[in-house]
Amino acid sequence: MVVFGDEGGQHVVALNLRELFQLLGFDAEISVDWDEAYYYRSEDEPHSDRHDEYVAWLDRHFGLPVAHDPAAVLAAAQAELGQRFANWAKPFLP
Repeated sequence: MVVFGDEGGQHVVALNLRELFQLLGFDAEISVDWDEAYYYRSEDEPHSDRHDEYVAWLDRHFGLPVAHDPAAVLAAAQAELGQRFANWAKPFLP
């Protein structure tokens, strides 16, 4: 799974759809720039509407928890596939 920033930057963010679902459960927008992609959510920020329903759905259908440390998920995906993606994308992207 990759993300493309609207003003630049492209990064591998998850190894598969299951990890993407877990990242969505973190309940924050991803930030993308040329150097990195990251999630930030302050501890006092309220969750979006129906977040609890999504968490329950994720557990019920996939047996997965939400990603409580999205930086670790992104780092693992980058370590495994980041260079391979960059090599593939080089002829197509700046």
